[in-house]
Amino acid sequence: MKKNLRFAVVSFLILALLFAAFPVLAETNKTVVTGTVSFLGEPYEVPDNRTWETGGLNSYIFHWRNDYLEFRIVTNDPRLNGVQKSILDGEYFANKSGVFMHIWGKGTIYTGMGFTIPAWECSSNEILDLIAGTGSVKVVCQGIGDNQGLVTKFTLVQISDTDYQLEGVIIEPDSE
Repeated sequence: MKKNLRFAVVSFLILALLFAAFPVLAETNKTVVTGTVSFLGEPYEVPDNRTWETGGLNSYIFHWRNDYLEFRIVTNDPRLNGVQKSILDGEYFANKSGVFMHIWGKGTIYTGMGFTIPAWECSSNEILDLIAGTGSVKVVCQGIGDNQGLVTKFTLVQISDTDYQLEGVIIEPDSE
């Protein structure tokens, strides 16, 4: 019994010393961002784009890979305004539980005159319930170029066939 108590006390002291040795994490500033994202289209076909179907009597899945899509982003923060060029993968599946769409992918948001300056590298992954009309797309982006060191996290909720409501934050390290 004394060995267990001694071990617990020594472990606690070691952990306390380790935590004391680490500096306090820097605080961050968060800027709330709201806006809209609009689907612009599929400007061209990616050579590696492919689709196929699988399934049986009780389920059906339509798969796609490497689908190139563009979206226009307009927000209250000019650092996030631009055009997102994305390569998305996904599955549209129907079964006894409903009809769902699983989407994942990566993209770059371009800003500046003519939307030619890469500003954010983004990734997303989400499942949408198409019958219930529920679900949202959660996106995380790392700043590049002038936005180096920044992170943005936002959620997209579909408000029409081609438009999404954007709500999120831009996170920047404290400048002190």
